[in-house]
Amino acid sequence: MFRWNVKSYVMAILLGAMLVGCGSSPAEKQMEAQAEKIEAEAELIVEQRKTYKEYKKCVMDSKGDESRLRTCAALLKLIDGAAIKPSQ
Repeated sequence: MFRWNVKSYVMAILLGAMLVGCGSSPAEKQMEAQAEKIEAEAELIVEQRKTYKEYKKCVMDSKGDESRLRTCAALLKLIDGAAIKPSQ
């Protein structure tokens, strides 16, 4: 049976400190960066869908009025301008 004594506690604390001090490996950092990128892309898609719904509502509410349709077209340009760029 293992007994915890002062030496065991000190060794456990030192081991824990060494593990914390090592930080993230390059692979972990890359995975975190990729996860952040995916989250940002997902947020962009949600915003694009929201803007598209606003565009559709704008077109329906415009009832053919040219000046209002131009305003609606600006919403559509926002969606096109914020398109997800392919990764390099």
